[in-house]
Amino acid sequence: MTTTVAGTAFFDTDALRLLRSGLTLGVRGGEWRLETPDGEVRFTGSDQAVPPTLSRLLRAYTRDERLVPVARLEGGGAAGLRAAVGGRIAEPHRPHDGSARGAVLRYVRTQIAALAAADLAVRQDKPDAVHRMRVAARRL
Repeated sequence: MTTTVAGTAFFDTDALRLLRSGLTLGVRGGEWRLETPDGEVRFTGSDQAVPPTLSRLLRAYTRDERLVPVARLEGGGAAGLRAAVGGRIAEPHRPHDGSARGAVLRYVRTQIAALAAADLAVRQDKPDAVHRMRVAARRL
């Protein structure tokens, strides 16, 4: 006998790397949805484990950490997920002063985020993705 569990199961790394990068990964009834700033990506598969193709797609964000269930919600998407796991998201200390160190760190973080976003776009074979990846790598 199979038991159906209501709601959407959200997956992320233990350190919540996807959510920190503005991505959410959820599954409901075998339909996987990855919400990204560039739009939604859908896959089908088992509710129990992230499809390998989807795991590979997210490597730049997960850095080979396992994707595990982090919450089950009736709705809410990214906002609901942030509310559910908000206590686990600790923002690292970042200097907000006008020092050279602070400026360099902001620039490097921006380029690392651009590189990860371009990696996801390249793996999806999106137009101009390779160019964006080269630009981010060169700037970094």
